[in-house]
Amino acid sequence: METTRTAKKKAPGTGGPLAGAKRLLRRVRRRVRDGLLSLFSLTPRFERVRIEREVVEDICGLAAGSAPKEMVAFLIGSVKREGGQRVLVIDGLYIKAYQADENSTHFTTQDLPSDNVYGTVHSHPGFSNRPSDADRQLFNKYGWFHLIVCQPYTAAAIATYNKYGEPISGIELQGTGDSGIRGSRE
Repeated sequence: METTRTAKKKAPGTGGPLAGAKRLLRRVRRRVRDGLLSLFSLTPRFERVRIEREVVEDICGLAAGSAPKEMVAFLIGSVKREGGQRVLVIDGLYIKAYQADENSTHFTTQDLPSDNVYGTVHSHPGFSNRPSDADRQLFNKYGWFHLIVCQPYTAAAIATYNKYGEPISGIELQGTGDSGIRGSRE
């Protein structure tokens, strides 16, 4: 059975202050939820994130090799102590069988390792690495941070997002001479 969705059109001039209040309420709910997760030790226990050079090279190679279709993989790593800090070191990718086209990827979560998956990476075949609504849904389900790589499929074309689809910075790319992954591209 196929279902269709129809978008509700907003009347001109509506949603101004009310839309702002809704955004504020979402932010408050998110902070309360994050506080509760932290209280019950369900938040990540690391101060920094480092992605090993080989992983960055693999991401760029897989994305370029999959073009013009999207690719998806899971970020695998472990938390290590370095200089008194807990550092999440992403040192591998877990690639499940998936189906892809130019606009999306589809996969099952069967046999997905749960103890060392910290996020996802996927490609966009164009020049935008901004998340779609479907990307945000994926982010909220799997891990703490997520990468999107777009053309030309280099380290500079990788953007990082938290599990809510908000841009984050400060991810260290080991061995690339890059101090962090840049933000999204339009």
